[in-house]
Amino acid sequence: MDSNDIFHCADHRDFLRRYLEGRKPSQGVRALARKAGIKSPGQLTLIVQGDRRLTARSADLLAKALALKGRRRALLLAFARLDSGKSEAEKSAAREEIIRLKSFREEFQLSAKQYSFLAVWYYPVIYAMLENAPGVVDPAAFAARLGRGVSASQVDAALADLSALGLITGDDAGAWCTTQASLTTPQDVQDLAAAKYHRNVLGLAEQALSLPLTEREFGGITMALPRRLLPHVKERMRALRRELNELAAQVATPADIYQLNLQLFPVTNGIERNPLEHN
Repeated sequence: MDSNDIFHCADHRDFLRRYLEGRKPSQGVRALARKAGIKSPGQLTLIVQGDRRLTARSADLLAKALALKGRRRALLLAFARLDSGKSEAEKSAAREEIIRLKSFREEFQLSAKQYSFLAVWYYPVIYAMLENAPGVVDPAAFAARLGRGVSASQVDAALADLSALGLITGDDAGAWCTTQASLTTPQDVQDLAAAKYHRNVLGLAEQALSLPLTEREFGGITMALPRRLLPHVKERMRALRRELNELAAQVATPADIYQLNLQLFPVTNGIERNPLEHN
């Protein structure tokens, strides 16, 4: 396995660092910038360091200079779109393209399944359904319970992926149950999937506003909170999640699956981040 292959790199910075690492000065940043037609070697250094975004034009020039073709070139361009994307939608599309391109290689197919578990909303729901009530799965019935346009074939694909990840196991009769295995996901896959997961969950929450009050609980508070208290508040939120997860683990009868979200984020422009502006 070539660790310098772009397919084995987390992003374009990782790829360029690996390429330049250990090379003679005559083959380093200046040589690469000149070969790529990038006027300033300093510009390339800033890109490698993460202090400057990689544009589509620079990515195209670097791809030609490094003789990247086909999916390797497409992957570098996708890294550039993720780095320079102006909207979250653009960045989301780039993240999915990166996973798609990497999944063409056999050694990354497991990572693609891990991405699906984290980023496709019904994967963890199907896992929770099987954890709550293991047994023979009728994909059509599961799809009907999930709703929101999920098809029986998508349920089948999810079961296959969850099985490949070792999270569920099945028999010839079509009965499935969860295992005690945990999911260890590479950091780059986690990073790519996290934003997609949270957007999906926010979308589900918006849809849930139409449910009767007896079936949902929405609430929130707006408060002044010093930054020094953030770690304490976050730990209290995590403790509540752990407590409720332990409570749910005691349920032994079939039940509906619920999604609990606890969200905390600033809605003002950081007084504590710019204290000199408020003296």
